[in-house]
Amino acid sequence: MSSTPVLLLFGAGANTGVATAKKFAKEGYKVAAVTGHPTEKLKETAHLILPAVWTDPSSIEAVFETVTKELGTPHVVIYNSYDGHMVSVDNPLTVSAARLTEILTVTVVSAYTAARLAVKGWTTLPASASKVYLYTGNMQNTQLFPGVHTLGMGKNAAAYFIEMAASAYQKSGKDYRFYYVDERTPEGQSVMANIDGEAHALEFWKLVHKVEGQSHWCWTFFKGDVAKGEDGTYLRVRGAVDREYVPGGIPGLPEGGLSYQELREDMKTAQPTTLLSCSPMNPIIFRRTMSRFTIANLPRMEVAALSEQLVALKAPDNSLAIIDVRDGDHIGGHIKGSRWVPSHKFEEWLPTLLRQLEDTKTVVFHCALSKQRGPSAALRYIREREARLGEESVEAPADTGTQQPPAGEEGKKAPVVQKVCVLRGGFQKWQEAHGPNEQLTEAYVKDLWEDY
Repeated sequence: MSSTPVLLLFGAGANTGVATAKKFAKEGYKVAAVTGHPTEKLKETAHLILPAVWTDPSSIEAVFETVTKELGTPHVVIYNSYDGHMVSVDNPLTVSAARLTEILTVTVVSAYTAARLAVKGWTTLPASASKVYLYTGNMQNTQLFPGVHTLGMGKNAAAYFIEMAASAYQKSGKDYRFYYVDERTPEGQSVMANIDGEAHALEFWKLVHKVEGQSHWCWTFFKGDVAKGEDGTYLRVRGAVDREYVPGGIPGLPEGGLSYQELREDMKTAQPTTLLSCSPMNPIIFRRTMSRFTIANLPRMEVAALSEQLVALKAPDNSLAIIDVRDGDHIGGHIKGSRWVPSHKFEEWLPTLLRQLEDTKTVVFHCALSKQRGPSAALRYIREREARLGEESVEAPADTGTQQPPAGEEGKKAPVVQKVCVLRGGFQKWQEAHGPNEQLTEAYVKDLWEDY
């Protein structure tokens, strides 16, 4: 892939969008522009033009995938899309839930998705590369506009995650920069509809290549002499008050974190108590320890290795258990001898599994692709087994070194050191290799998998 830097521009309209595309292309960037109505000037400038459905965050993911494949990993991501709804200032709370959901999806959820995917891509770029996320804001994060409050709700939520990201990555030592960019008059007032696209393009370029490190996340500016190519001037405005940064969190979370429901279930069994203060006046106690296992280091078993073990088995014994956590997609076949525990009933069946599999040497989890349900179930099972039988009852992941053999309590045998892993590729990969093999697969229906 070329080392030429890539700009991914969401919302490439005729004003700020076109001006920004031209500026970055002139400076040597490959430009990917996302818009449903590209102008002729944009077509002349951008290297790649893609559509997106702003109310569908999955389309943002599709854009990143295409841009990365065609041009390379985006170094700079600019989110310039918005939505809102005009209402009476005397009675503003009249927007329907459906319409508000659309607005917030465009202004917050899709913007957040773009930021998340930008960070994911930046991990693959060299340390010297620019890694900047820019969001076109306005002054609604500091002032109230009842008639267009729906847009303001989105801008405020976006400002929050941008400030959070700017602070968190700066404190962690990563040079990932985030800015909420807002053009003002020299007096600090809103420019309203008089947005200067050329001035934004110059300011975006300055934040990427002229400002060293993360500066103030809420970048309000008034423009310079655009005709002369003058940069704008940063203007710290009233109301842009930084929130207190509180680094409290929960150690050992899997990639993607846990929902509050999952956390509540997790807190029932994990120990000892870890005190994490969310603020000096409001401490929260989480009963959770650092786990050795994460989604990233969960042991994976190849299809070939599992099939060899199954063939070698003369009869069911305690050497191997296969747990299939697919739900309605369980139809069409399953690994011979596997146990079906649908993911939506996994918590209900977990105590039974732990009891019945206590002396099993190897437990293999899988779902259709083993990307989400299978790994999540394996992690949940591991944590519960460790809580009941001790950390030594589960074979340590490869990146944590050796472990001491478990010692049994007086009068009790030591627990089996169990290997818990996930079938790489899930049943999809399994059926590709062994679907028609009745010795290894049961109830296989080939037609159901042809277009999977």
